[in-house]
Formats: sequence, C-alpha cells, structure tokens
Amino acid sequence: MRRIGGAWAGLTDVTFIEPVPEVRALDMRVNGIVQNNWFNVGRPYYDFWNVGITGKSQIVQVSDTGLDTRHCAFRTSRRKVVQYVAYKDKQESRLGHGTHVAGIIAGNGKYGKTDQRGVAPDARIAFYDLHNNRNNEFAAPTTKKAFHRMLNQGLRGGKAKIHNASWGSEDNQYNTLSSWFDEYMYDNPGFLVFVSAGNYGRKGPNSMGSPGTAKNAVSVGATNISQRRTVVAPFSSRGPTSDGRIAPDLVAPGHAIVSADASSNCGTSMKSGTSMSAPAAAGA
Repeated sequence: MRRIGGAWAGLTDVTFIEPVPEVRALDMRVNGIVQNNWFNVGRPYYDFWNVGITGKSQIVQVSDTGLDTRHCAFRTSRRKVVQYVAYKDKQESRLGHGTHVAGIIAGNGKYGKTDQRGVAPDARIAFYDLHNNRNNEFAAPTTKKAFHRMLNQGLRGGKAKIHNASWGSEDNQYNTLSSWFDEYMYDNPGFLVFVSAGNYGRKGPNSMGSPGTAKNAVSVGATNISQRRTVVAPFSSRGPTSDGRIAPDLVAPGHAIVSADASSNCGTSMKSGTSMSAPAAAGA
C-alpha cells in the first residue's frame, strides 16, 4: 500500500493522499442528569421541562443505522418523524443503534417511566439512514457531494437546526471528514452538529476519533451513570487532539443508558458508549 501511495504522490495532479478510515456506530435517567445533575429516585428536578423547554418546535437530524418508526417512542398525535431518508435496502440495522439514539433525543416516554423519556420529548426527528444492512456495514459518506447531500437533507428538507452523528473512526487526526463538518457549519452558521468523541479511552490521551476531531462541531465524551455521574467513563475517548486542542468539548451520561429498542414495538434496551452521550447533549 505504501508503494502505491508513493507512486500516486509523485503525480503532478495529486494534491494530497489520505487513507479512508473505517467508520462505525459508537455505541435511564439521562434527562434528569442533563437538566440538573439529578439522580436521586423520587426527586425529579426537571429544570428545563418545568419552564417549558421540551424541544417543542425543534427538529433534530440524526444520521445513523436506521430508525424503527413503528416503535411507540415515535408514535404521537402529530408527526414525530418529519423526514426519513432511507438507505437503499430500506431496513433498520439489527443492532437497533439508530432507534436507541433517536429515543435518547426525542423519545416520548410511552414505553416507560418519566425518566426514560428523551431529553427533548417534544422535539421531532429528521432521519438519514447510513447503514447497509445486507453487508452489515456503516455507509458513512466518503465524498464531499454525498456528505453535503446528507446534511442538506436535514437543514433544507427537514428544517433541522441540529445534527447528531453518533459514529466515527479511530483516526485521531484532523482529517477530511472532520474538515467537511467544519466547512459546512462555517457556511451554515445556524446549524449545530454534535459528534461522538469515540470509545477508545482505554488507549489513554490522544484517543479522540474522527469526526470528533472537528473544530466547529461539538464533540461529546461520556460519563458514568448514577453516583459516579461526574466521572468520565473508562471507554470514553480523551484529548488532546493530535494538533493539541482540548477535547472533547463536553461530556454527558453515556453508560448504561435505557432507550427505545428496535426489536420490539414498545420495549427498551440498555446501551453504553459516546453514541449515547452525544444525543443526550444534542437533546439538551
């Protein structure tokens, strides 16, 4: 591979060469902790909700493995999923990652107790499916055109002002994908992107993954749950970035998070990862 890269680098028309990293999905009581650092059972201090901040009139675009729109978390008297751009196989991933992520942001809570509602239960979802179910591959955009098509669907088609990307790679460099996010947000200043920091924390410092290395996007690490909610989870990627920037930008609960389960009509499942902390921050 190095020989091939060296040969290409010698061509006069080649500006730079960069490997395309493998991108994958990074996978209870989140809403209370995010709002007021609350955990004590029976004492729900929902500060945001108590003053009417529930996500009403807000649309969040989610790019992920697919969404089970039949799950009761997304069934409401008004249209909960305002846009669904399906991958060509039109199937939700067997992992149910996208359904779980969307439930953390905007699940209506019909499938459980109040503390299992999404952080913004009245928000609506514009969904962009990135999972090739046939090959069980995460099909993140690899060209600038495909990348812009994804975000434009949410911003212009779905009227979303927030995007959640609970996926990424181990590449800790400021690479092309990270620069695409930065450029898009610079060109669209009213559009805010939340990205997972990565689940490579056991590598220690400098373990941020891309696009968590982007400069304009909000990179989100994960904390533990319950009494250790102020402690960063061991799996959560750490900074600094390879070019010395402080990262991640913030942290949110990402361990043992209960949300909608795609394998049932109204059930829940528990998952951990910065895939869970990013939507908690996006919902807030």
